[in-house]
Amino acid sequence: MDPKAERLFQGPNLIFIATVNSDGSPQLTPVWGNYEDGHILINTAEGRIKHRNILNDNRVAVSV
Repeated sequence: MDPKAERLFQGPNLIFIATVNSDGSPQLTPVWGNYEDGHILINTAEGRIKHRNILNDNRVAVSV
């Protein structure tokens, strides 16, 4: 990730993650996120819609 973009993650960040519902429609959720070891980490729990969507279709979009 670009160093300028990495600086966005030096503190707590509310990010938006878009996942794909089973019917193909987008599902957008605000979540807390951070950047660690080259990965964007999001806070979620097993069973939540975004978690289920990612297990079914790993295409996501993230906006900071």
